Amino acid sequence: MTLLPNSDGTVSLVTEVAPGLTVIRGTVDSPWAVDSKGNQVPTSYRVVGHSLVQAIRPLADTVYPVVADPKLTFGMGAYLNMSGAEWKSWAYIVGSSLVFGSTYVCMRFGNTIIGQACTLIGVPTGISTFLDMVASVGAWSLDPVACYQNRILPENNRVTRVALSNCQ
Repeated sequence: MTLLPNSDGTVSLVTEVAPGLTVIRGTVDSPWAVDSKGNQVPTSYRVVGHSLVQAIRPLADTVYPVVADPKLTFGMGAYLNMSGAEWKSWAYIVGSSLVFGSTYVCMRFGNTIIGQACTLIGVPTGISTFLDMVASVGAWSLDPVACYQNRILPENNRVTRVALSNCQ
């Protein structure tokens, strides 16, 4: 594997699977360090040969010990990478399709008892669900231009901010 520093401070672990075609096999999250009082300590990564080195630059008021524990994600799987704006757009599209699709199915039953009950109960519930979904997705704190990833195989039901290069 090759260590590939990203502009956002993360480091990708990549392998070349064909000439000019690389696959990201893992990611080391942005570096962090805190002193014993919980204050941030400046830190960064650098690649030295085949090693990843985390440099910590204590300040005059840094209180020891200093803790630094990079997060590494590693493994095989199928990943979906999209910008924050794209994740929200897809959530609106899927949510709207489910709500309005079920309303359409209710209407297809027409004047039958099932159709009338479905319309009476289903439509108001669908509208309420739609409004709840819009409010929920609107509250997601995703940077519209940042890149986020979800592992879809095996599924982890988590959207994680990753290097911008994953979305390019």
